[in-house]
Amino acid sequence: MNLAINVADLLGDQGYSVTLLRTNDGGTYSTTTGAISGGSSTTEAFTGLFIMYMSREVDGTAVRHGDRKLLLAARGTTMVPQPDDIVDGAVRIMDVQKLQNSSGVIAYVCQTRG
Repeated sequence: MNLAINVADLLGDQGYSVTLLRTNDGGTYSTTTGAISGGSSTTEAFTGLFIMYMSREVDGTAVRHGDRKLLLAARGTTMVPQPDDIVDGAVRIMDVQKLQNSSGVIAYVCQTRG
């Protein structure tokens, strides 16, 4: 079956609105203080679905107990999720993988923590 249709069906049936926040987009990193200054915050609403990792995927290092996957629809969004983005003010994205076919990116699979 078509991956794009499967993802769209899953997110259409089970997905809900989540908001991604990216802070200091375009800010400047100071090697002296270790802080980021300037820049701006960006938010965007996505349709998403949290999914628990299977126990065999949790290695205690890269994927920790309590981490979850977040499947995000790519269609209709301009922001591309990246590590350190915050989901719904509480969950941090640790890693992002793209699901894509010959037509382009279908969805993002994010490792989240928090």
